[in-house]
Amino acid sequence: MEITTSTILGMEYFSITSILFVIYIYKKMCLRGYTLTLNQKVSLFILLNMSVFASVVYMDDILSLYRLVFFIPFAILITLIDAFEKNVYDEDIISAIIIEMAIIIFNRFSDVEYFISIFSGMSTLFVITSILYLASKSIGMGDVLYFILVGSFFDIKEAVIVFFLSFVIAAIYCIPKLVKNDCGDGMISFTPFISIAAIVIISI
Repeated sequence: MEITTSTILGMEYFSITSILFVIYIYKKMCLRGYTLTLNQKVSLFILLNMSVFASVVYMDDILSLYRLVFFIPFAILITLIDAFEKNVYDEDIISAIIIEMAIIIFNRFSDVEYFISIFSGMSTLFVITSILYLASKSIGMGDVLYFILVGSFFDIKEAVIVFFLSFVIAAIYCIPKLVKNDCGDGMISFTPFISIAAIVIISI
């Protein structure tokens, strides 16, 4: 996509948005007992800006762009907290889902086909992950909710691919730990693998 003046203005706008999101993430983590160093704050800001830059440059659909820009900070927050304490806060995911749905309703309220596409991905992952949760408890309810949030970006086929790809990536991560007999309590943070799988499919 050609970088135009409007694109540059969009990147400036979303850079300011990134600063606000860094503050939001920092405050949330502080409330939960985590303190970010200056280097970590700078790294977080750079990560958000890189994500925003990629979104603005490569996303032609303005609605998908807005949704992605607001999704990224929540994905980072959820992933970081899960990586730190192996816990997913429902309030973070529910807040993200509400914001995503508000953006969609405000922009595409009359587009039935778009709504069907979104809810097909969400419902597909809800059904699959709920069955897995109830049958084996191998994933937590927080993972189920995060799958639902991620599913709003995909159709049925892509949602299924994200589901299986997240487990493949998790397996790749776990194999060296099994070889080294370094499994700890046997629990892993799963949302990072969901995020990676989602990013891979969105990028394709």
